[in-house]
Amino acid sequence: MSDTPELDRYKDRYLRRIKQQKSESTHHNRKYGLGKYKKWLAGQEYDLLSIGKFGIEDFIIYLGEEDYAPETANSIYSTVTNFYEFLLDLSYENPEPDIDESPCERVNRTDFKSVLSGTRKQQKTRDEISYLAPEEVDTLCEHVPNPKLRNELMIRMMFQTGCRQGEIRNMRVDNIDEGERSIRVYAEKTDDYRTVYYQPSLDPLLDEWLHGGNRMGFFKANESPYVFVSGQSEQFAHSNDINRIVRNTAKDAGLNEVMYEDRAGVKRWKITSHTLRHSHAIASIKSGIDIERVRRHMGHSSLDMTKRYLQFVEEDVRDAYGSFGNWE
Repeated sequence: MSDTPELDRYKDRYLRRIKQQKSESTHHNRKYGLGKYKKWLAGQEYDLLSIGKFGIEDFIIYLGEEDYAPETANSIYSTVTNFYEFLLDLSYENPEPDIDESPCERVNRTDFKSVLSGTRKQQKTRDEISYLAPEEVDTLCEHVPNPKLRNELMIRMMFQTGCRQGEIRNMRVDNIDEGERSIRVYAEKTDDYRTVYYQPSLDPLLDEWLHGGNRMGFFKANESPYVFVSGQSEQFAHSNDINRIVRNTAKDAGLNEVMYEDRAGVKRWKITSHTLRHSHAIASIKSGIDIERVRRHMGHSSLDMTKRYLQFVEEDVRDAYGSFGNWE
């Protein structure tokens, strides 16, 4: 994994320049985008100046896998492009940074249109939200790979709390209140904390993982503050590692399929870690929880985002009345 000293060296100068030349909202967006790039870069083998075209393409693919809205992904990528242009300008008059070409220069944005601009096909897939019923989550958990306890706990926690894969990756042991069955969660997307709740059915798995010695059997678990440790480090190297577990488990359970392949050649699967977040929202609303409470629990900035799930309740009512009077 890489650290980011070179990025840290230049980012404050870059952001001061943006603050003087651009609007406050542009400065905020550039700071946000550069923060996302820094966090991603810290988990890679690349470094700031040697990343190259294919590394930048990996970053764009990551933005798509993290399910950023196209406008957000485009803003983050524009920030990265602008930052490298700044570094290139700086290098013309200084021996450092040692850079003679922006790694973004040879990236074909058209190849990543589905991530950076959105496509009709992608929007159609977004509108047709994939979700799992509670019994399908049970089926999913029957097919988790080793280590089974960790992976089942992770999947059930995503379903019961609606947490994003990045929030699961960064979840800390000391943020769990087992008495209240609550977890204080940090959301990178909103740069804020919220409290989520889980069900009593999760208690045995969580107790065995945290206190039964299962977690402590992992390398570096003793020094890790994170709930979900990996086989090699104190936490998953990348949020997409969690998505890969969910996606492959759903394939093994016979629940998954490829919805489409984007312009970058990346397969988009029906069941991902984000599907569990959708499933949480739909199950919550169907159980009668007020939509505003669901919004706060999921950390949506807008109620409109949460209202997307109301269609599934309406479908249930329509199906029920479709059979009304069919008693023969």
